[in-house]
Amino acid sequence: MEKKKKPSFLAGVNAEFSRITWPGRKDVVKRFSVVLIVSILAALLIAGTDTLIQAGIELIIGALP
Repeated sequence: MEKKKKPSFLAGVNAEFSRITWPGRKDVVKRFSVVLIVSILAALLIAGTDTLIQAGIELIIGALP
């Protein structure tokens, strides 16, 4: 009884990579721009919220005797 030889891992990886449809440069730049803008907006929102909370806490602590 002969055993079937299993395909190597790297052969499987190579086969999977050949099936991938890679996005074009224009699509990558477009998606990167969206991610960058959303990340900057999220950072600004978090920084603004942090500043407001910090000011509120300082106001409360300053009001204490």
